[in-house]
Amino acid sequence: MKKTLHVTSLSRKAGLEVMFLNFLKQMSKEQPESMKYQYVFAIGLSDYFRDELNKLGVTVYVAEKRAKYDLSIFKQINNVIESNEIKVLYGQNFAGNALVGLISIRHPSVRVICHEHGTSWNASGVKSLLTLLWVKQADNIICNSNAAKVLLQKRFKASDKKLVVILNGVPLQTELGYKKNNNRIVFAGRLDFVKSPITLIYMMNELIKSNLDVHLDILGDGVCLDSLIDLTEQLNLSDRIHFHGNVDNVREFMSKASLLILPSIREALGNVTMEAAFQKTPTVATCVDGIPEVIIHNKTGILIRPTEALEGYSPVKYVVDLIHNSLMKPKRLSPRVLAKEVEELLSDKEKLELMGQNAYLHIKNNFSIERYYAELVEMMY
Repeated sequence: MKKTLHVTSLSRKAGLEVMFLNFLKQMSKEQPESMKYQYVFAIGLSDYFRDELNKLGVTVYVAEKRAKYDLSIFKQINNVIESNEIKVLYGQNFAGNALVGLISIRHPSVRVICHEHGTSWNASGVKSLLTLLWVKQADNIICNSNAAKVLLQKRFKASDKKLVVILNGVPLQTELGYKKNNNRIVFAGRLDFVKSPITLIYMMNELIKSNLDVHLDILGDGVCLDSLIDLTEQLNLSDRIHFHGNVDNVREFMSKASLLILPSIREALGNVTMEAAFQKTPTVATCVDGIPEVIIHNKTGILIRPTEALEGYSPVKYVVDLIHNSLMKPKRLSPRVLAKEVEELLSDKEKLELMGQNAYLHIKNNFSIERYYAELVEMMY
């Protein structure tokens, strides 16, 4: 085992950050002697991750930033590399990958691994140039989906020899076993442009027009929250759409819901669909990027191709069409088509139950943390 410095942001408890922690927990379980070789340079560190990493015995360094773009951070990382004789630099997502790519210029003998989880989709301007840099500097690039691999190849000319696809893995979760509420559907995620929660509001408007007795629970927070609440009130849907903010009992909502709805404009893979599957809740989602790598259409969920052009400015410039291994302009799901699929599924309890069971088995058998850990360690060491 070689001394490895993981460079990433751990300021919020989101999918990437939790998966990184789960990887280290699995290492502690399977190879506890390896923990002494793991170091973390955190670009922001919450109390939760500080406590969890301390429990694992991982040496943690926290970036000391006096400003948003503080160049002294390079000196800090350099000191960590030299004082600990680091042999492997491992960057996570944009900030970690960019820092690892830049600092590796000074340390050509250190192996560089970058992990792409989805931020390259939105890269433009300076971020696009920095992405080109870390793609060039990396010895290996881990892609969390085949869609991520296609994007890096097409947009940033990444060499196929560098790219390794390792699909995400999640710990097996206990099925809570709540009785499914046939008039309850759920969304969980950031409330921003990329996740397209506005599509959910218009979908609900269509469902209510059909006199369907259905309620939508929206879990999460983000820049679109206020405008979504305003739109909900304008359409007189406040008694049908319920905003809960960030919650700790996501699994309980998943367990009680009949469907998870994921109307994303772009999605590198979609870990939230795995959380739902562990509660035997199938997903209706956009057929875009890496989502078809998790959901099997008509077996573990429903995939819908987006057809509506985006109006105005879009931070998403390209999405991946895996059928043709190509990039295409992003589009949005039609709320009317989405509502039709949801209505048909909610009216067929037998199909819903079978899909939920299939989704559970599919995730359990193909997206385990054990498989993810084994593939990652084999590639790294």
